[in-house]
Amino acid sequence: MQTSNLEINTIHELYQEHLKEMEDSSLLSKIPKFHLCEACGGTKVDLETGKCTSCGYINEVSKEEVQKLNEILLRFKDVRFKLNEKNSHNLLELYLISQYNHLASLSEFIEKNKIEEQLRDKINHKIELGIALSPTEDKILYSLACIGIEKLKYFYIHGIFKDIFLKKQIVSQKTFQEVLKCFVVEEMKEINAGRIEKIFLTCSISSIKGTAEGSATQKEVNGIMFEEIVLSSEEIGKIYNGKWLNFVTVFHELFHIKDNLDIKTGVFTEELMPRIKDKVIRELSLINEKNIFGYNFDSYYKDNYSRINYEIDAEINGMVYFIRYLKNLGLDFDKKDEENLDKEIKDFLKTKTPFRNSINLPYINSNTIKVNELLDLLIENSKETLENYPQLKIEYVIEDGKVRPKDIDELAITKNSLSKTDPYYQEKYSYLETLMERKKQEEVIKKAKK
Repeated sequence: MQTSNLEINTIHELYQEHLKEMEDSSLLSKIPKFHLCEACGGTKVDLETGKCTSCGYINEVSKEEVQKLNEILLRFKDVRFKLNEKNSHNLLELYLISQYNHLASLSEFIEKNKIEEQLRDKINHKIELGIALSPTEDKILYSLACIGIEKLKYFYIHGIFKDIFLKKQIVSQKTFQEVLKCFVVEEMKEINAGRIEKIFLTCSISSIKGTAEGSATQKEVNGIMFEEIVLSSEEIGKIYNGKWLNFVTVFHELFHIKDNLDIKTGVFTEELMPRIKDKVIRELSLINEKNIFGYNFDSYYKDNYSRINYEIDAEINGMVYFIRYLKNLGLDFDKKDEENLDKEIKDFLKTKTPFRNSINLPYINSNTIKVNELLDLLIENSKETLENYPQLKIEYVIEDGKVRPKDIDELAITKNSLSKTDPYYQEKYSYLETLMERKKQEEVIKKAKK
């Protein structure tokens, strides 16, 4: 066993001894071309057979390169490696190759030498101390983030955010973005908490037209739910460069996802109902063929953004969750930062909370109309809305093929027929009582006007 010799020579140097006659003798620059399957873009590809473990497609592989790699690894059979300045780059490159490709001898080498554990300890130590990762370490973390959260769960990714909030850029912006995407998807998984089995959760970062800082979308295809959060690349760039308050956008969009999943799984709360109504109005306004008040509903959402409960609540709760996250990170901001955060929260609540109620007044051609009145007009010919949003059945009914609001007597019947075994019995009972009281007041006002 040539331990002393192997300690001096790097993997790259040993490999050059075997390939000095080749035009390009760098194995480590050749292997990564097998990172992605040519058919599906997935990983991992078996380097010996070329078979993709995701779709089964047989990719073209260089058996000669694999043979040479096996020869090198065979020479290291009885040697134990520790990451150090001399071998760090090459060992980390080999580890990276092993994450994208399958090769039995390489996997055995990585496991035997505990490369993953050493790498994790080294990177976590740097993150905890706020020390910038080396380019190779940054590349490793980026690649693991691209693979998914399962590979990142042993890394202190919250520490990366903590350092960013403290204006320490210990990873590249490219890596920060990928890690952030993994964080968002993991938060989405926690929000779902297994409630919907067939669900696909994704997060992407891209340029968004207009002033939007992010979006949360939902669609269902062949019985599979697709939930996606898109974050503005410009907004994420601001966060990376020190504007940490912009991180509220992340929790804002996560709150939208929570609403989407709550609605889909039949959750009922008095706070959720106004948001459901705003969401339905937005959807129906985009497909509405009626010309109500001569208004172009394409601009409804833009005109009323600051008055829509769906957005107001997302911003308020996004702020609350963000503050909670900062406290969980144990951050100690200086007095100026605390004052800025406190002022922003107070200004926001002062500006927007007056509109936070179930009968807020959206603008229609510079006039106002109550949300419930607008919903009554839009939902009339949309029976499918009651199926998509079953919570609305508590106050709407289909009659002669049309959807209409229930009258006081019908609401009373609904209230009295509630089952006490319903997990939302108390919420529904309270909501119906409030709704009935409001309708009684409206009746009194109508009679007084006559």
